[in-house]
Amino acid sequence: MGIKKLEEMFPRDFFESDLIGLSESEKTAMKSIEISENDYFIDLDKILYALNISVQKGFYSNHSGQIDSENRVIYLNSLEIDVRQRFTIAHEIGHYALNHSGISNRLKNPEDIATVDIAKERSANQFAAELLMPKKLIARCITKFKQDNNLTDEQLANANVDEFIDSLSSMMRTSKQATTFRLQNLGVITY
Repeated sequence: MGIKKLEEMFPRDFFESDLIGLSESEKTAMKSIEISENDYFIDLDKILYALNISVQKGFYSNHSGQIDSENRVIYLNSLEIDVRQRFTIAHEIGHYALNHSGISNRLKNPEDIATVDIAKERSANQFAAELLMPKKLIARCITKFKQDNNLTDEQLANANVDEFIDSLSSMMRTSKQATTFRLQNLGVITY
């Protein structure tokens, strides 16, 4: 079984430009995280460990999660489904890595976003999508989908889009909605 490093999964400039809030030792720790060739998801526990960030689960009525960057704690709504918790953790890591100061919340209700800095929330969402679904991991998942379904490139182009999204979201442990947005943004699918 081969092992690939996380830095091989991401473009090098992803770390250099988007992880501006991390120290050099944190960047080095992030780049040393390994992902097995047989894995199709990003292990957030390894990233949290590398960044020395802890997660405290609780019950919150108005937000999915928040990070206290100063104390390196993510407060996570344990009532959310697993894929949403994963996205929330990645989103909060984004606030930390992008050097968003203070305590940042990931609100449950999109209408409430007017009360927070929209630009920071969007950049944290983009960071989370790129962290959980890097291009090279998506390419690996597409190859697996083709193999599992005995599809050629031509057949893949005509495959059922919903089944394709279901399969990739299951492999990457992401929501169908987040997977759809990421695939659309990369031009992999069109709706």
